[in-house]
Amino acid sequence: EEMVPVYLPQTYPVVRQKFQMWAQLPMLEVKPRLLLLLLLVFTFPHSSRFSSALVAFAPLSSSPRLRAPCSLCRQACCLDELERKCQTLRAELEAVERLKTSVRHEDSARCGREEHASIFEGHEYYPVMPYRERGYFVRDFTGGETSTTMLLRVRRWIGQMFPVLQGKMDIGRYNEMRPAMYERLLQSVDRVQGFDGLRNIHVGIDIGAAVGTPIRSFFDGRVYKFGFNPSPGDYGHVIVTEHNINGHRVWALYGHLSAKSMSRLYEGKEVRAGDLLAFVGGSDENGGWPPHLHFQLSLQQPTTHDMPGVVAKKDHDEALRLFPDPQLVLGRLYPGDGPFLP
Repeated sequence: EEMVPVYLPQTYPVVRQKFQMWAQLPMLEVKPRLLLLLLLVFTFPHSSRFSSALVAFAPLSSSPRLRAPCSLCRQACCLDELERKCQTLRAELEAVERLKTSVRHEDSARCGREEHASIFEGHEYYPVMPYRERGYFVRDFTGGETSTTMLLRVRRWIGQMFPVLQGKMDIGRYNEMRPAMYERLLQSVDRVQGFDGLRNIHVGIDIGAAVGTPIRSFFDGRVYKFGFNPSPGDYGHVIVTEHNINGHRVWALYGHLSAKSMSRLYEGKEVRAGDLLAFVGGSDENGGWPPHLHFQLSLQQPTTHDMPGVVAKKDHDEALRLFPDPQLVLGRLYPGDGPFLP
């Protein structure tokens, strides 16, 4: 191939910065395709397409005399060595991603009460949503909606929007007191399965995500109940599944779903771990909330497609006994077990 002179770039700041180590060389003579490979190495060292680019350009050079600084070990490596390291790293990353597809009990048994942990031990559970792959941040609702000034609320909202714009999800905690958040709900639904009073202690986990985000079954089971709770501040479209785990009957509620999640459902329908179950609903169909999934476990058989997602202080201990921490199947999502109080 024709040898062409290539001068140090002057108009591309990123490339110019990466070529600092060659600043003393006024001219380089390299093959055109090899130059393109070097631009990829120095300009996009962390790109997910980097390894595939190396594979495509692997036969370009058989000579190890042209050496480049490795972005992984910061040492001088020939291109063949760099390619091998990138392939090894890609294999390791793929192995990590495979581990993320299931949550082992060793991680989740540290969550919740000890007697509940024994119910869920010895199994792997499928993530209901891709919160670990996309990343997430944990919200704090103990301040309520009226205990902060408008300026502080705006500042908090802006701080929370940055992770959302980056595609991250958000987590609302289990066993958290949320003052003044459920006034709309309490005005229309004052009692759920024997739980009444000033219900403001959250006994599920919220996972905030974009409308239409897929939701999957965490374990093998069947559809127990499904329906629509129309009251403002309620679940909107909701599915309850039933599971047998170590001889214990366990029910799981998926709330704030889209209307299309209700299609092709029937009571008794078998579901497998990882099966597509539903989609996150918008505020016009999920009870008027920002789009999120309310996920809740229950050791008490529901009478319908409903569970008390929040309980009063007087029923707190009973609720913790009946509604285990969802982190037992989701894995540890944040430090501490609560109660999280204002």
